[in-house]
Amino acid sequence: MSWSAKVATAAVALVAAGVLGSATLFATGVSRDEALQALGATLPKHVTPPVEKRDPCSIDPPPPAVHPFDRSALVVESAVSAEREAQDLRAELLDAERKLKQPDSFDAWSIEEDIDQRRTLYVVRFGKDACKLPEWKAIADDAARILAEMEALDPPPVDWHADSYAATFRVLLLDLAGRSDEAARALSVARASHWCGNCLAGRQAELDARRSEAAERRGDMPAALVFLDRARSSPFTFSVPAAATDARHGLLMLDAGRESSGICLLQRVVDLFPKSAGAEVARAALLQMGALRQPNESRIRAMYVDGRAENNPLRMLALEALSPH
Repeated sequence: MSWSAKVATAAVALVAAGVLGSATLFATGVSRDEALQALGATLPKHVTPPVEKRDPCSIDPPPPAVHPFDRSALVVESAVSAEREAQDLRAELLDAERKLKQPDSFDAWSIEEDIDQRRTLYVVRFGKDACKLPEWKAIADDAARILAEMEALDPPPVDWHADSYAATFRVLLLDLAGRSDEAARALSVARASHWCGNCLAGRQAELDARRSEAAERRGDMPAALVFLDRARSSPFTFSVPAAATDARHGLLMLDAGRESSGICLLQRVVDLFPKSAGAEVARAALLQMGALRQPNESRIRAMYVDGRAENNPLRMLALEALSPH
């Protein structure tokens, strides 16, 4: 298993003791602060997860931009063609369809998340809307067929209304099938629900991320930033670095004039995810602004590895980025 495949597990392990207690209290109506205070009073000190306050931007503050950011003039050098990316998105959609029909459909939801992220980055990477490509008709036809088949089953394999993951998957299918107005209405009424406070917050963060992507695709960048700020800063979720989401977030920060934060986040994507689509976008933006710092081993170790616990996600991702394999 790669380091990045272990990051989410490590994040859970880091806070496992705290999650069980705080989630139960939070779910029963106790406020966040009260839950944390009560938890701290009952846990032995030796199992209290360490809090690491070594923010990478404080270790190595980002340089000021030489040129202003201009999204419309961004030129991204991509490792794949626009047509190949559309074909890969279709392959992911068909994979999600197969997994949706299995007893445990959780993998289908993670694929849906990846499709949404990549589709939103598509315009930035290739300078065109994916739905304008000839390859897109096959995607739209597949989405319409999958949606019709799922909704024709009695009983349906998932509850499109009670399960927020299922709801966002249905929104994706509606949107890909060209039923954008219906997709927007369905996303607006989707609600997160779960008995566990942490799980509820995690689902709400996912909904906010999907709403951010939808806002960006319709050109509403301020709304996209508001939703993504909230999704990535929930006190009851652990925001593990993610290449596509963080690249989007960095660009939205630059759009809003939050230059230092945007540059720092985009540099982190370049450092930790060097071969990703998100890094392609982040690198292009930093180059345009004259603010790119080329990754090197000593700097990455100083920022993300040294002084961090073995299961710290930043440390694990940095070691993977430095790995020759």
